[in-house]
Amino acid sequence: MMVNVVAGLLLVATSAVFWLARDYTTRFGGHLPDLVLLLLAVLGVVLAILGLTSRRNEGLSERVPLLGLLRAVGVLVGWVAMLPVLGYLLGGFVFFLGCALLVRDRRPRLRDVAFDVVVAAVTVGGFYLLFTRLLVVPLPQGGGL
Repeated sequence: MMVNVVAGLLLVATSAVFWLARDYTTRFGGHLPDLVLLLLAVLGVVLAILGLTSRRNEGLSERVPLLGLLRAVGVLVGWVAMLPVLGYLLGGFVFFLGCALLVRDRRPRLRDVAFDVVVAAVTVGGFYLLFTRLLVVPLPQGGGL
C-alpha cells in the first residue's frame, strides 16, 4: 500500500533529521533518545518494505490523503510555534483537541467533542505530571503574549 511506503519513508527521514540535530550535554544523556530514533528508523524501513511487498491491489481509495497530511503538519508546526506563547498545558490541549477534531470523517456531535475534550485534558495533563513531577523535566510555561 502506497500510504505505508510514504509513511515509512517520512518516519525514516524524520528520524534522520533528529539524529543529525542531536547534541547532548552529558556523557550518557543521549542513550534513550538515540535508541528511540534508531527504533523509529527501523520501524519506518519495515513499514515501507511491507508497503512495497503488499499483494493487495491498490484502488483509488489507497491514495495518500495529501490534504489531511498537510493539515496535520500545519497543526504540528503551529503547535511548536505557539509553545513559548501558550505553554505546554494550554498549547498541548489545543493541539490534541484540534488533531482529534481534524481526523474525524464526519461532523462531530457535541458528545464527540466533549469526549475529545476529556481525553485531551487527561492525556496532556498526565504527560505534564509525568515529565514535571516524576522525570523532573521542565516544560514550556508560556506567558509570552
